[in-house]
Amino acid sequence: MDELFNSVGKFDFRPDRLTPKVIANSTVVTNGSNYEADVFLAATSSTLAPDVFIGAQYDSAKNVCTGCETKPLETVGGYAHFVQPSSGEGERKWGGVIRVKKGDGTMDYYPFNASYIAQKPNSVVAAEKMNVLYIGVDNPMAISVPGVSNDKVKVSIDGGGSSLKANPTAGAGHYIANVSTVGKANIRVSAEIGGKVLPMGNFEYRIKRVPDPVASISNSKGGPINKNMLAAGTLIPTLENFDFELFFRITNFRITIIQRGKDPQEFEGQGNQLTQQMRDMVAKLPGGSKVYFEYIKAKMATGADQSTRSLSPMSFVIQ
Repeated sequence: MDELFNSVGKFDFRPDRLTPKVIANSTVVTNGSNYEADVFLAATSSTLAPDVFIGAQYDSAKNVCTGCETKPLETVGGYAHFVQPSSGEGERKWGGVIRVKKGDGTMDYYPFNASYIAQKPNSVVAAEKMNVLYIGVDNPMAISVPGVSNDKVKVSIDGGGSSLKANPTAGAGHYIANVSTVGKANIRVSAEIGGKVLPMGNFEYRIKRVPDPVASISNSKGGPINKNMLAAGTLIPTLENFDFELFFRITNFRITIIQRGKDPQEFEGQGNQLTQQMRDMVAKLPGGSKVYFEYIKAKMATGADQSTRSLSPMSFVIQ
């Protein structure tokens, strides 16, 4: 009888504090999905605080805890508080073992596992009138969903002969879009959240041709010019106020020379160089003579769009 009496309380855990707790599946919820949480009362003992070991592992078969010999987390009011600085991006898994001392002096071990998503601070800024993709160039794009790691984001594109591929040199969440037909393209974004793939939005882009370049020769697009500079010049097509690194090549042009008291003379040129006959004529022109560059044609030096562009004419007066 004494032995039975003495055994009472050896395994008795007496909580003296009840605290309401809410554990949600995720703190980020998108339209079309459900917010889910477990709501319960957590019973703790301020006199019998558990030891929490982060990174420890428990072998139930051998009743051995590896890592429980290290210093446990600090416990206040029956709770241990875990803090881990976030770095990088993607899912971060963590866990450990909770050790509780029983009334008879032995230990019970409770392994646990948890995870969270690490991501860079981000915000979304969009110029709604500037959603444009250009034909014949690589259009860089950054696509992400706030609160969702990049590896859980799925993207697709359709319309305008479009394609979308990952840009590994720029990192996760970066893509290259290519289009081939003027019109519109739609980029669809979805994300895997809570084991479900949910739509995150449909984004419409206008598809345009790269603007026509502007021709120049000897760093001039027209006006008074020295005849020797004009004769030695090369026609250069330049994209003005366009941020893509893109180059054009002149394919052909016509030059018209007008001298006072003489009939106009016309010459056809191929490529971006004046022919020797053109150079000789320009070098002999007296002051006040006029030189017109017309029917200037150009194409992209590289790229899928090899259509011929008609550039604005240039008009010069020999000084």
